[in-house]
Amino acid sequence: MKVLYCSPFNVANNNYIEIHKKIWNSLGFTVKSIKTINFKTIYNRKNNVAVINWFEDAIIDSNKGTVSFLLMIQRFFLLMLLRITCKKLIWVQHNYVPHNLKDESSLSYFKAFCKLIYFVSDIKVSHAPTGGEFDGIVIDHPLYPKTLNQENITLDHDFLILGAVTKYKQIDELLLYWPPEFKLQIAGKCNSNNLEKKIKGIIRDRKLNVIWDKRFLTHDEVELYLGSSRVVIIPHKEASMIVSGAFYHGISNGCSILMRNNSFYEYVTTWFTHVESFNSEDIKNKCQKILNNYDEKEVLLSAQKYCSDSKLAKMWDEIL
Repeated sequence: MKVLYCSPFNVANNNYIEIHKKIWNSLGFTVKSIKTINFKTIYNRKNNVAVINWFEDAIIDSNKGTVSFLLMIQRFFLLMLLRITCKKLIWVQHNYVPHNLKDESSLSYFKAFCKLIYFVSDIKVSHAPTGGEFDGIVIDHPLYPKTLNQENITLDHDFLILGAVTKYKQIDELLLYWPPEFKLQIAGKCNSNNLEKKIKGIIRDRKLNVIWDKRFLTHDEVELYLGSSRVVIIPHKEASMIVSGAFYHGISNGCSILMRNNSFYEYVTTWFTHVESFNSEDIKNKCQKILNNYDEKEVLLSAQKYCSDSKLAKMWDEIL
């Protein structure tokens, strides 16, 4: 029996893992949690594959925002167990740096642990080219299936920023030069009182046409916001991310994308046309341009052409 051990096995409010489970099932694998692995698993080693996502992020102490050496040791032994019990170990790298790493002095330890995972793994996968010291195979990021009937949803929002409002997304910087004539919807809870006050102050002082729904959103609420929006804005720079989940959520729902010019932008423009980059000087013109070119059907067709489950299944089949 072909077994694929997946980590994590479930992610709250994110269908990324569930989508991949279905893809791996379609390739004849029984998908199990790595928590079910023990030394008896080695007897089926020739049929075992492990795929680890966000594995390196687990060495961060979420309360302190620093690398925990105890957590690093625990992950090291788990990595060795996977190496012993599985014929193939695949590391999926999602971010250059975890969003919750606050202590820059810990960065060297984090990168050293990533280097360890890279050398122990058989294959490194990312959803966009990364280059540098961690070269690997690019497999497209999946689309997120719609679960709600959107026939009666109206396009109430021209521009949308969706998800948790955090410092690394640089929403406060964007608002410093956001054109007042364009209405902007922000939907997501802020994790910092100081950041919330700063954003509110910029909106007030610049008299911006911004509505902020400051709640943690359910899956259905996220889908409703996306279904009622023309353009999703990805305001953050690429210092920590390889790809943006907001990008794939947006195109899955027919939204055009407005984002900063970075390596991820350069990658998606090779296959996706309904995306524009912006900076502080040209954002007004880019907002108008992307609204003029908005075409939901074209976005959905392009997304399906390059990120369909069937295409992803073929790509995974080549390395599993």
